[in-house]
Amino acid sequence: MRNKEIDFIRGIAILSVILLHTLPLTLLECTYYTIHIGQAVPIFLIMTLYLSFRGISKNKTSVMQFYTISRIARVLKNVVVPFMIVVILQICLRIQIDGKPFEMNDLTVGWGGVGPGSYYLWVYLQFWLLIPFLYFLLDRFKIAGFFILLLICIALNVVCVRVGISDSLYRLICIRYLFLAVPAYMLLDINKYKKPIVCIMVLASILFLVYYYKLDLSPWVLDFGWASQQWPSYFWTMALFMVLMAIASKMPSSNIIFRMVCWMGENSWIIFLAQMFILAQIGSGSLGFIDNSVVRFISFTIAIIILSIIPAFLFDKIKVIKCHQK
Repeated sequence: MRNKEIDFIRGIAILSVILLHTLPLTLLECTYYTIHIGQAVPIFLIMTLYLSFRGISKNKTSVMQFYTISRIARVLKNVVVPFMIVVILQICLRIQIDGKPFEMNDLTVGWGGVGPGSYYLWVYLQFWLLIPFLYFLLDRFKIAGFFILLLICIALNVVCVRVGISDSLYRLICIRYLFLAVPAYMLLDINKYKKPIVCIMVLASILFLVYYYKLDLSPWVLDFGWASQQWPSYFWTMALFMVLMAIASKMPSSNIIFRMVCWMGENSWIIFLAQMFILAQIGSGSLGFIDNSVVRFISFTIAIIILSIIPAFLFDKIKVIKCHQK
């Protein structure tokens, strides 16, 4: 039985991803996108951590029990294989367009995926491997564990600066998202934390997200284009997650918008891969024949949403057919 509230949040998050990748930067910046759709990836990751932490806590799972063959197979089948299929299609399309024979360099360039959000799989896999260790750290040391993880995050940022890590490599590692484990752990029993302190932390996160671009906090907070997705911002991610859960819990299941958003949440990975593939091939310039820039960007965004949904719709139909055949 699927959790409709979680599916609803996933649906909002995947829609936010598409908007984030299609709307003009000037519009995003003037609307302070870092506090709304800019939280899409942190929302996806905090959901992963929260659901995993809840399962570990409920089932008393040990570290080794977490890495079961069935769980590993499920991640490979549902997450890794679809991504690799898209990468192979991208490489083939690139070779076809360039009109040159296949070279090993095509694999080394394309292995990480091409297109907006192509880094996500590698961050997700690192997170998945670290989940039980993060849980046991926080569960063993409680509040002290929060500070231990914060120090680890800062130390890793400092190391990245010292070794001169490139922004292309930094985007593929999960350092900037590690501290999400703290608010995810807090969500397991948020009522045991003092509300005034939680509110202060959330407010501090909002202030950081609004003013971070005016600050130079390196090496404590690295930029590389990801400064808004660093440890100071994640208490707002937690608050936003709670708000979306509350909204979802009050929406009637018969509501067509709610059902559509939940469906997008159920198929969020396919939609994500579709938008990654499509946006690697075309940009808003493909609608250059539309003179009005506002109409052009709106049309482009709607077109990308529709094109990204079509593969998910087809896969959904295939699953229904297979179920009927059984």
